[in-house]
Amino acid sequence: MENFFDKRLKIIIIVTFGILAIFLLIQSAGAVIDISMKKKMAEKVSNFKSHNITFRGTADVDVIPDMAAFTVTVREEGVTAIEAQQKMAEKSNKAMELFKKSGIDKVDIQTKNYNTFPKYSFEPCLKEPCEPTKSTISGYSASQSISIKLRDTAKAGEITTAIAQLEISDVRGPSFGVEDSSKFKLQAQGEAIKKVKEEALVTAKNLGVTLGEIVSFSEDPQYPSFSPMMAKMSGDARGAISPDLEAGKQKISSTVSITYEIKE
Repeated sequence: MENFFDKRLKIIIIVTFGILAIFLLIQSAGAVIDISMKKKMAEKVSNFKSHNITFRGTADVDVIPDMAAFTVTVREEGVTAIEAQQKMAEKSNKAMELFKKSGIDKVDIQTKNYNTFPKYSFEPCLKEPCEPTKSTISGYSASQSISIKLRDTAKAGEITTAIAQLEISDVRGPSFGVEDSSKFKLQAQGEAIKKVKEEALVTAKNLGVTLGEIVSFSEDPQYPSFSPMMAKMSGDARGAISPDLEAGKQKISSTVSITYEIKE
């Protein structure tokens, strides 16, 4: 009886070791295959990277601004809200009339903000102990902000003086710019691409290689740069000489990157 169980135990042990050996063999084979595949993939990536070359270039286009932007804010005060609004409206309407007489199109005139709010006064504490501070309405303030686009940039100084003659003291601008910069952007892009291609041909010749097809292309984002002039005017400007405000030039840039394939 003992011999029967001894033989059965030996068989179980042999089978168990056999299954374990097969399992370890499969795991080892899988690891070898995985390492081999990773090695081949790394070689492909390395070969791909080593067979490409990237060039960058920048081009600028100088553009004469075709508009001047202003923001005019009219502020008036009154004992009542109606009084403040009426005084402010009278001056704002004069400004609107001025803009239209200056040749500014109606679509280029926009009211940005219109506000009416009370002004408070506080009773001072004259003796101890002080009671909670009381506030009372002492009047009202009304304001209106108007933005305009002046297409004739040569009139910028004239408009600035005319606004001051209306006793409007808060003027922001002119800010010279280009209404539609997209065509100039494409022009700069074309010149940047041309510059990169010329550089690529010279570099390839110096390296003794032949360039293949373009693998990728990208363009850096560009943001228009404005240099607005902030004006804070006060006092009576009647009889004043209009300032010469030059629009100058605006630079529109494009920076591109082109990656070429290097032929074998």
